Amino acid sequence: MQKMTIQALNRLPYYLSHLKNLKRVGIEQATATMLADELRLNEVVVRKDLSAIRTEKGKPNTGFPVQEMILRIEDYLGYNNTTEAVLVGAGPLGRSLVTGMALDKFGMHIVAAFDEQPDLVGKELESVEIFPMSKLTNLCGRLHIQVGIIAVPEQHAQGVCNLLVSGGIKYILNYAQVYLEAPEGVFIQNENPAASVVAFLQHIRTEADAAGNGEEREEN
Repeated sequence: MQKMTIQALNRLPYYLSHLKNLKRVGIEQATATMLADELRLNEVVVRKDLSAIRTEKGKPNTGFPVQEMILRIEDYLGYNNTTEAVLVGAGPLGRSLVTGMALDKFGMHIVAAFDEQPDLVGKELESVEIFPMSKLTNLCGRLHIQVGIIAVPEQHAQGVCNLLVSGGIKYILNYAQVYLEAPEGVFIQNENPAASVVAFLQHIRTEADAAGNGEEREEN
């Protein structure tokens, strides 16, 4: 399997979801052209993405087996290799990550949640117990957890990051809207919805400007 770009990796879950829908309605074979048309993507891009995880070429006019491609995408994304993680922040954002996004489906299993709110401690979040922050470092070290998810307000994020690192966490998925500092060797992935919106709007403006320039050239 070839190494993929971030953009290609982001497209794989969409392919996977669509292929599962095809399987659900009894379609056993699919083509890159079919996926491109139905997902409104560039066919060349789809072919390149699929070839990175499947070296065999699809058969002319029939493409590739849907079930086989589902398994290959799940394997590539690591869905079958569950990674244990802890969640810090059991408020609305933390709950949405556990319930709305169903992280288990993406190969990440939250084994414990932490929060400083006394009314949340001792309760469960989708069968995951919520512990007080005072137990964070010890529990991470005792269970040898290496992945931490930060879902707290930005003013508390750096402090949480420091505690996670003290507990032996090596990989941090940060949903707080602030960049964090960590020692060398600790990988931080920042998830910023606001940045995604900005990039999306910039794409729209770029296309609008290009369309406007095209109209000007035609008038001239």
